[in-house]
Amino acid sequence: MGQLTLADFREDLQSALGDFNYSTGQLDRWINFGYLDLAGAVDFDILKNDESVNTVTDTVTITAPTNKLHIRLIHDTTSGNLLGWLPLEELMRRPQTTATGNVATHWTRHAGDIYLNPIPGTATKALWIVTTEPPAVLATSTAVTVLPDTWDPAVFQLAGHHAFMTLGQEQRSAAWLTRAVTYIQSRVTERAYQTDTQGMGADLPYGISALMNRIQGNE
Repeated sequence: MGQLTLADFREDLQSALGDFNYSTGQLDRWINFGYLDLAGAVDFDILKNDESVNTVTDTVTITAPTNKLHIRLIHDTTSGNLLGWLPLEELMRRPQTTATGNVATHWTRHAGDIYLNPIPGTATKALWIVTTEPPAVLATSTAVTVLPDTWDPAVFQLAGHHAFMTLGQEQRSAAWLTRAVTYIQSRVTERAYQTDTQGMGADLPYGISALMNRIQGNE
């Protein structure tokens, strides 16, 4: 759990912005934008969830889990097969024929569906889907993040980035984003950032490249 409350974040961000008495609504938006940015950039154990679905005979798609930041992996528990991810274009280049006993080996997500290849045959397969859920936004003054308190500075720095971006101060916005990325990279330096507290681990940031693209103006 985080240490800084939403009220603490508001106070610190207001000060960083020059004490211009920005509204609580503005501050909260920027803080929660930063919080969601961090949740999407680092693979936090506590945000992972899973669900089971079955393939449908002769059907290329299954319905994707809703309201998720990411689909992390799909495992065919019936066949003991971990499905590989492919870009949609590559998956669509592959033969889309169905044969009895076909087992899907690859997947991709498009709109609200997960596309499978090969198309599952007559035998129904159980799929275990691991996802990343967005955290609930901070809504009350006493609310804290669900992440370990070591990540509070990253939330604050990303909030500053969004604030200055909204205010049209692009250089200061980029500077705050650079600080955030540097901080995040310094916290996760190995494949697994583990902890003795269950659910508090984190894997190597997989959204850092997206944040860096934003710094470089590629988004």
